[in-house]
Amino acid sequence: AAALEEVLSLRLVDVLVTSAATLAAAYLVFFARWVPGWESSAVTYTVIALGPPVWRALTRRYPHRKVFEFIASFWLLPSVIAAHFAMEPLVDALHPRLLDPVLARADLRIFGVHPSIVLGERAGPVLTEILLICYYSYFVGPVALAVLLYFRGESAQYDEYALALCFFFISNFILYAAVPAIGPRYYMATMFPEPLRGLWLTPYLDAMMRTTVFARDCFPSGHTGVTLTMLTFAWRYRRPFFWVLLPIGSGLIFGTLVGRFHYGIDLLCAVPLVVACVSTAALIARYRGETRAPVPRPARTFRRPART
Repeated sequence: AAALEEVLSLRLVDVLVTSAATLAAAYLVFFARWVPGWESSAVTYTVIALGPPVWRALTRRYPHRKVFEFIASFWLLPSVIAAHFAMEPLVDALHPRLLDPVLARADLRIFGVHPSIVLGERAGPVLTEILLICYYSYFVGPVALAVLLYFRGESAQYDEYALALCFFFISNFILYAAVPAIGPRYYMATMFPEPLRGLWLTPYLDAMMRTTVFARDCFPSGHTGVTLTMLTFAWRYRRPFFWVLLPIGSGLIFGTLVGRFHYGIDLLCAVPLVVACVSTAALIARYRGETRAPVPRPARTFRRPART
């Protein structure tokens, strides 16, 4: 990664995005051509992989046009969205079996109940609507914090934040493929006494999530993990913004259960993954800061002992 950064002027996030997307495209081309839709999925991952070197090359070629640098720095966001939409053939080839029974049994062993059923029964129409609106603010908070760090903070803070998000998204997508699940809204549909009850927007918000291209994205909860990552960096670098994001992020996390999108185990397992990704990004940022900007040590002086 360090060699690619030096030769191609790529950031570590660029190297990770390009490498992960290249592996996904290569697997589809060489091992998954029997899966319907593999062609479009492979093309999507190829475009994602080519994005960082292309945009960084344009940045070097036209340094006065800041738009290229901005797109290169924020390439992770469209890459994540496109990669998620293209995961269906990849998961079909890697692990087509659903593991919802395992996750549902894990909830019963840990909590003694199904959290989505219990919380859904206790949340009234007003709270359900608020939590679903918070749930759909998934990208709003993380992008707002990224823009704030990019334009008003030091570049090192933004790079560390983007690196932590990149680590989490890649790990999250790998686990989606390893533990595919469709969630309580489908697997436990007959156990809910009635559809989600809200005020005005709840039926539309619930229906929107039923038309997604890729639905086997439960374990672990990406909404929970990204929100916790966002709150961690907001607390560290933009404390006033943290207090703005905290109620929205908390509502988003609870909305994953009330909205019947996730099992309780999905949220629990997202926490150690966030800790690992944030810690790794912090260690890399500290190492890179020490190697690129070493602190000069004072020169030692030796004095001869005074003669008496």
